[in-house]
Amino acid sequence: MRNPNFVELRPIDFKKWHGKSGKDSFAQEHSSQILYNAKTGKYDTGLTEEEMTKYGSMMGVNLDDVFNPNLPHAYWSTKVAQLRFPNKTLILDITKPLDYIKVKNYKSSPYVANSEKEYQEGLWPDATHILYDESEHVEMEAHKLNRKKEAYKIVDKLTKEQKVALIQIILDVSVRKQSNEYIDVKLGEIIEGEFINDFLKYSKADKNFVYVKGMVVEALYKNILTKEGSGIYYMSDILGHNIDDVTEYFLNPQNQEIKARILEKLN
Repeated sequence: MRNPNFVELRPIDFKKWHGKSGKDSFAQEHSSQILYNAKTGKYDTGLTEEEMTKYGSMMGVNLDDVFNPNLPHAYWSTKVAQLRFPNKTLILDITKPLDYIKVKNYKSSPYVANSEKEYQEGLWPDATHILYDESEHVEMEAHKLNRKKEAYKIVDKLTKEQKVALIQIILDVSVRKQSNEYIDVKLGEIIEGEFINDFLKYSKADKNFVYVKGMVVEALYKNILTKEGSGIYYMSDILGHNIDDVTEYFLNPQNQEIKARILEKLN
């Protein structure tokens, strides 16, 4: 059972130019001073007024967030106050005053995602590290598993034509002539990879819309439709400015003749 007093600071596992990740990524440990916040005119310590007083008294130091451009801070400008960003997990015990302060400092840093969920939602674009919570991680993994189960149930009910349209929309490729096995593998890659949200979105959309949009993507892929400047053309006629525009064009009952011509070329 995880000790609730322990907080884990973990490096985010980025893929490097050399293709390695994790402990093999050669990323160097670095450190940083507590940052100055131009909006507040103070140091971003993350501490409340009460915490500054309480922990400052316990440690015998000045923890206020007052910034003076002409004078180094008595505590925040020292080496002890620096934040480490190691290439391995750092365990902090918040029952220790210094570690408690560090956790609050990390939470205020733009380089530390405060939670896995927030990082996945794109709320920490500059983060290199994350404050890891095991219970949150388990909850997120369970959520991902349930979404995969939902996706595979949907796959079982799709026709080959529907599968083809979904793959073409999501991956921007042409798979109409591929085997059933190839198509199922591609769908598996989508569900197990980074495009599961797109799959669930389009698999629940209007079937005719998905079919026509898949046709548009394939027609562009095969140069039956062409993109020139800001427009998408069939021969010399502009049909729209993006894929969704052209999809709406072909959904219009007045444009079924040209849609039939394109389908004939695709087949």
